[in-house]
Amino acid sequence: MSLSAFWRTTPNLGSPDGRIVGGGNALRGQYPYQVSVHYCIRPDTCQHACGGVIINAFWVLSAGHCITDAPAPGVGPHDLSLFRVATRFEFSYTVLVAPLPSVDEQIVGDVSVTGWGSIGGSSDNPIMPSSLQFAAVPYLNGTACKAALDIVLNGAPTPLDLDTNVCTGSYIGGTSICTGDSGGPLTYLSRELTIEVIGITSWGLIPCGTAGAPSVYVKLFPYLDWIMDNVSS
Repeated sequence: MSLSAFWRTTPNLGSPDGRIVGGGNALRGQYPYQVSVHYCIRPDTCQHACGGVIINAFWVLSAGHCITDAPAPGVGPHDLSLFRVATRFEFSYTVLVAPLPSVDEQIVGDVSVTGWGSIGGSSDNPIMPSSLQFAAVPYLNGTACKAALDIVLNGAPTPLDLDTNVCTGSYIGGTSICTGDSGGPLTYLSRELTIEVIGITSWGLIPCGTAGAPSVYVKLFPYLDWIMDNVSS
């Protein structure tokens, strides 16, 4: 079992391999704040690399390791990035701002993950979906997440930070995020019955969907001031 950030700029953390397992095709407009972040060698050779969420008409929030000029490549407890698009988003029912959390709510039950990450194949020849994928996964509190990681990694150190990370994972396996899903949203139905993006996909273990192996996200609530300060400046 090795550690993967689902992204090719983190070679020291293992080679990416995996998919959203046990999910399905999202409906048009079901996740209107999700975007695909493309990596372009040339303008005519762009391909999906990561996910992201729309913060306002010009700004997208993603994982820090998805940005190629990040000062410290790799994953960590503050694995977030913001970038400004050249042309403002034209909002419609299929393009909307992500609903961020208003309070630091205690999460119970299932949450949703989405992305255009690999749905099969291998790291050398992944099968990429043509439609956005989504899946419901159990939320894990920090204590349960650390305990699971200690078991599957035999106590090896990880970038997990209980103050800034949240986790998901099924103890029986079968549903997971992986290659190409980094930077995408982790969403939750709040007590007020509103959908909120509570996290950004950061890293996980390979093979994806392994029983007992959690996936890790950056918790957004501690960063709300940082996000708002940057997108308003």
